[in-house]
Amino acid sequence: MRGQLSRFEVADDATSGDWLLQSGTISSDLITFGPMVYPAYARLNYADATLEDDAEAPTDITLVREMAVVLGTFTTTPDDCYFCVWDGYAGSFLSDEFAGLRKRVQIPGRDYVLFTGPLSALHEWENEFGRGGPAPAPAFMWPRDRRWCFTSDVDTEWATIGAERAAVEKLITRSPRAEKFAPPTV
Repeated sequence: MRGQLSRFEVADDATSGDWLLQSGTISSDLITFGPMVYPAYARLNYADATLEDDAEAPTDITLVREMAVVLGTFTTTPDDCYFCVWDGYAGSFLSDEFAGLRKRVQIPGRDYVLFTGPLSALHEWENEFGRGGPAPAPAFMWPRDRRWCFTSDVDTEWATIGAERAAVEKLITRSPRAEKFAPPTV
């Protein structure tokens, strides 16, 4: 399957993810809220309580793609981004294809395979990672310049985006599912 990825590459090494652990954020908060190094945070709610039928709801990755359009305007490196995919998703090719891959971003409680690619490649996320069906959102996503960080854990129904205040304000104005969020302090 590795050879079939077209827009994402396995990172040469996982050290590009070291900054997450070096942020000083305790691991349980890190996997849930992301690194506590930004001046502002937004929460993107995947669930929509106003919808009577979940079939009408956009997929998580659809909502992430919408946020990525905004986030792409708040980085100087939109073509050079990192994407962590949790290696524990059942049914994911990661379980089989990358079982022997030792270069992982490791946070206590979670291991991730690190990919690189352009932010625009999110439009192909389900084709690349979903085996023809829905694919979960990246667990972490950030541009090389680290102007923002997107975090989405398997155990939550929302994602957290840390960024400059202007980026958070723009996210909130662009999506009714985004709101200001104050994660726990370190």
